[in-house]
Amino acid sequence: MARPQVPIAAVDVAAYTIPTATPESDGTLEWRATTLVVAEARAGDWKGLGYSYADTATATLVRDRLAALVVGRDALATTDCWNVMVREIRNLGRPGVASMAISAVDNALWDLKGQILDVPLVSLLGDASIEAMVDANALEQAIGHLLQNALDASSGEPVTVRVGRDPGRVSIAIADKGVGMDGDFIRNRLFQPFASTKPGGFGIGAFEARSLVAAMGGRISVDSRPGRGTTFTILLPAAGAAAEPERKIA
Repeated sequence: MARPQVPIAAVDVAAYTIPTATPESDGTLEWRATTLVVAEARAGDWKGLGYSYADTATATLVRDRLAALVVGRDALATTDCWNVMVREIRNLGRPGVASMAISAVDNALWDLKGQILDVPLVSLLGDASIEAMVDANALEQAIGHLLQNALDASSGEPVTVRVGRDPGRVSIAIADKGVGMDGDFIRNRLFQPFASTKPGGFGIGAFEARSLVAAMGGRISVDSRPGRGTTFTILLPAAGAAAEPERKIA
């Protein structure tokens, strides 16, 4: 028996500019405020929230292009919604504003799905107070890519995010109970663009995540077995006296 669909009724978005206590810098630019873009997806009596740190133009893109694409679609078919958004903005370029806009809406839709099903889609374990020297926006994007892949693979099974620390580095392990991958795919295709085990997938999540993490002086390891799930582990330099001074603590 087919499950009933839950149509998405609306997607709203707002941008909030929040002054920082002191000027912040990434080594190239300096800023005195942070912009938070918040998306809200609604279906029936349920609401889901998603956000991204991005320019106000991100909210404009969500409002003018992306919202109409997902309204009316099944709120439980999050992968279908993601795919239609990616197809819409392919010619606009994935990095930057377009990527942030999709991330905000996608996060809201996954939160909405969790509210509808009344299950936690992601569990955070370990010590979330640990600090690493990173670009906060880039880390958000990298984790978002890997979470997206994990949630897609899990088909409703909870995904765990475990934060830990070894001498000199911080680890963020994202584990799913999905279909897993074989050794040949991991060695030869996983981190290549446009290689995907997901029907209709664009195969850019792991590729972009590794590029973002590498730019912060980190790396990604993967442990996967067919039928047993996958764990991606992000390894980053821990915050400390020897860390690069221009990077931001996240």
